[in-house]
Amino acid sequence: MYKIEYNQKTKIVNEIKFEKEVTFHKENYDFRSVNHLEIAKNWIGKDVQSIIIFCDPMDASLYNDVNHCYQENFICISQVEEEARNLFEQYSKYKYINDLRELIEEKKWPLRRYNYKEEEHPKFKTQLEDKLFELEQLKFIRLAEIKLLNECKYDYDYETEEERLVLGEELKKRREEKKREIYLPRIYTSYDRIFHMPKPLNWWDEKNPWQQWFFLDNGEKIEYIHGGGGSSQRENHGRFAHVCGTLQKQGQDISTLILLYDKDNVLRFVKKLDTFKAMCQHISGNYAVDYGEAKEYLKGMLIDFERTEDRLFNSSYDVD
Repeated sequence: MYKIEYNQKTKIVNEIKFEKEVTFHKENYDFRSVNHLEIAKNWIGKDVQSIIIFCDPMDASLYNDVNHCYQENFICISQVEEEARNLFEQYSKYKYINDLRELIEEKKWPLRRYNYKEEEHPKFKTQLEDKLFELEQLKFIRLAEIKLLNECKYDYDYETEEERLVLGEELKKRREEKKREIYLPRIYTSYDRIFHMPKPLNWWDEKNPWQQWFFLDNGEKIEYIHGGGGSSQRENHGRFAHVCGTLQKQGQDISTLILLYDKDNVLRFVKKLDTFKAMCQHISGNYAVDYGEAKEYLKGMLIDFERTEDRLFNSSYDVD
């Protein structure tokens, strides 16, 4: 299915080359449908393999290195506008759907979306919300300013855990400085780690300390699906861990390649096992099986990330 080349001494992976075109496994499965036995029937006798990659937190010195991390700066709204929008969401008179419908008809506003991700991420502002905010922004900007400037009244000593009331000229000076500060636009910098791995292994959710891929050779191409990230990936992990576990229980050989992406963004070989192994996290939950039953079903096939002896983060990179 694939060939891996690595330095025998350092374990640094030089190349992972798949023998066929690699494509995403596009089969649609009903959400929360427990159907691993049905899938396993279609995978019997085919070449099925798995790859687990553990990921160390990246060394802090690499965040400013363009070869290891993407940086992007964003201009954000001022602190006072952010607070005003929060107040608007809590206290605006346009809070009810009937009020919104009447206002839309009255103003003849188009019902197009402000951001294409809005359905997935409700916190994104819609064009309509921006229009509504414009109608009341002067009131809420003023309320936000008062709220933020009132924070100048108190000085908190973290060592003594005591609060001191600020008065007179000191308070006046603080408020003047604060007022200038809260109206200034802000800059937010995002840092996205670069994963120097062949496709599809380079697709990562950076919050994850590990991810697992399941590969199927369908004769023409190599299909993959992976788990360990968002809810759909966690569901995939549970489902296909059970699929591979089912095949192994029936006597089919499924190898598991274990790799480590270290703090220096270097991919290292750990070990290749002749048997199937799965991360025990997410084998149930999003995939609707009981966790206790799942552990029993996959007994002898699970790796527990939380247990030190299974984390494989030691200097020898040895699974034993």
